[in-house]
Amino acid sequence: MRSTISLACAAVALTFGWALVAGTAHGAGAGAAPSDRATAAEAVDDAAAGRPPHDVAALEQATGELARAKRAGAAKVDRLARDGAARLKPCWRRGPGWKRIRAVTHASQRARYAAAARTLLADMRTLLTVQQPLIAVHGDAYRRFVARLRGAAIHDPLLGEAVAAQARRVEAYREVARVKASCAVFNRALRVVRDFPTRTPQEIVRADYRVSPRARRIERHVSNQLKRIDRRSGIGHRDADTLADAAQRMVALGGSAGYATAFQYALSLR
Repeated sequence: MRSTISLACAAVALTFGWALVAGTAHGAGAGAAPSDRATAAEAVDDAAAGRPPHDVAALEQATGELARAKRAGAAKVDRLARDGAARLKPCWRRGPGWKRIRAVTHASQRARYAAAARTLLADMRTLLTVQQPLIAVHGDAYRRFVARLRGAAIHDPLLGEAVAAQARRVEAYREVARVKASCAVFNRALRVVRDFPTRTPQEIVRADYRVSPRARRIERHVSNQLKRIDRRSGIGHRDADTLADAAQRMVALGGSAGYATAFQYALSLR
């Protein structure tokens, strides 16, 4: 009984929608702008045909085009990633930087410097094997993706905020591509390594205070640069939340869950 009533209500609502479009086309809605009448007609057509609305369809189409570009460039990304890993291989366990660390006599200081050096190398490896290869190969596709979204005239406020968040990411990637990572950079960063005396308990405490900021400077050499780029580009934690909310909105409006997730992570450098 309830399903019968629901079907009847849906039929009435759809009939009313078609009547509204027809009345508008024949002058019943003379006060409405032509673009408004067209938008109303498109919305009714989409609902009748089971299609997602214009905003969602535009996002899905742009996301699909970007996905095809990513697949086409996957082999080149892998090649650049291998080249990036090879650039760091000479300083992974040896070189002037590691020589400075091994010259530190106090074990706790040496361990702190070594941990910082490994963190820096890991950040550099991520930059050279993941982030920069993706930007180098897909940078143009990323920019086309954002241009397509901006040209689609998204009306939904939340989806519009998500498009703006994606645009900020693309702008930031221009600077990320210029961050330097190499064995020469690594060895320069380790020039701050110093062996502090630990002959007395007071000197041991003093040495810990002196080593910690130097080690943090080493391990954050890359990460601090990326954080500054995010700040200059206006990227914050809210952007990730906005993209997650936009993905949920796309599904709620009738879009594909797969496309919604793909849009959320379309510009992820992972």
